[in-house]
Amino acid sequence: MERSLIDRWTDTTVFSCLLIVSWVAVFPVLAAGVLITVFVGAELLMQGSDVGIAQAVFAFLSIGGVLGFVGYVRARVAARKPERHNLTATFICLAVGVATALAVGGFALIPVVYAWTDPWRERLWVIAPALFAVANLVWAMSGVAWIQRLMRCYAEKTGRCYDSVPVMLLSVAMTLATTTAVFTFMLGQGAAP
Repeated sequence: MERSLIDRWTDTTVFSCLLIVSWVAVFPVLAAGVLITVFVGAELLMQGSDVGIAQAVFAFLSIGGVLGFVGYVRARVAARKPERHNLTATFICLAVGVATALAVGGFALIPVVYAWTDPWRERLWVIAPALFAVANLVWAMSGVAWIQRLMRCYAEKTGRCYDSVPVMLLSVAMTLATTTAVFTFMLGQGAAP
């Protein structure tokens, strides 16, 4: 069975090195996001105060990042024995992780775009958000490649094609929901005085 193009691209040493470097950039931010979500969420629940859209988006992105890493670990395990593994759960985790990585990467690019549209603004500081966006893009590509790779491995080992239409529809729905949440947050910030 022929491997997909993204599967071949991500199965190189260069991409593996990029994945390790991007993990160094993404994992501390994700860990901080999870800790902040847990502690601030617990405090908000104990005080009984309302949760705003910014807090909800932050919590959903943190949870989505965790699910993406869980999906990545599950995919590594499933690559050895896909016929004995619940691929749907792995695909859902990977799809949530891909949508989250794309949303976070897009959100990180906002200051980069603003800096390049203003000719008088200093542009050197935008290197960090641009690199963080690229790191998230690398993780998103890795997630899509693992979905492709696992479908191929499942077909090779079992002789049956995996029905991935529900997973693809879920991926589209998660991406649209994440994009809507981020745009709603941005519009809410722009409307504030």
